[in-house]
Amino acid sequence: LSVKMVGESLEESCNIDYERYIRIARPLASFKKDNQAVNNSKGDYIFRDYDEEGNEIVSIMFEMKNENEDSKIKSKNKDFYKKLDQDRRNKNCEYAVLISLLEPENEQFNAGLTTVYHEYPKMIVIRPNCFISLIYTLIVIESEILKYKLLLQDEKNKTIDISNFKDNLDQLQKASAINLKRIFSSI
Repeated sequence: LSVKMVGESLEESCNIDYERYIRIARPLASFKKDNQAVNNSKGDYIFRDYDEEGNEIVSIMFEMKNENEDSKIKSKNKDFYKKLDQDRRNKNCEYAVLISLLEPENEQFNAGLTTVYHEYPKMIVIRPNCFISLIYTLIVIESEILKYKLLLQDEKNKTIDISNFKDNLDQLQKASAINLKRIFSSI
């Protein structure tokens, strides 16, 4: 297989899993090929999920890397972190995920998901078999965070409403005092 075909086979595999396990369960979610280059760079796929009110629950920039076993030059996962992080930022995604078959002998990457937060915030490296479970895990975590963000916003709005009420009451009292002065000074 050509290098391009090897990479596309991994993308196709993830796309099939998405269609099989997430499309029906998360009808407001999307998993789309990233076709829009920003600063001459783009990721492979972008996943976004929303709640019924249209609030974004989670967004993930995916990059997928694979190589022929007989390749003479072996790539490392870390070779792709900087670009993936920049793509995540360019597309305003919360997370960056590298789905990788690189470094097959490295137990760090074979153990499940590997965070590289010490280098790049909200970046995770996984093997393809963790693709679906990672998406569902991030949906659950971010759904809880969204719930608390919305509660906090609601409380802030209540505080603003109380502050506005107090300001309006003060203005009413001042206006009433002025009007009362006028009424009583004319008597």
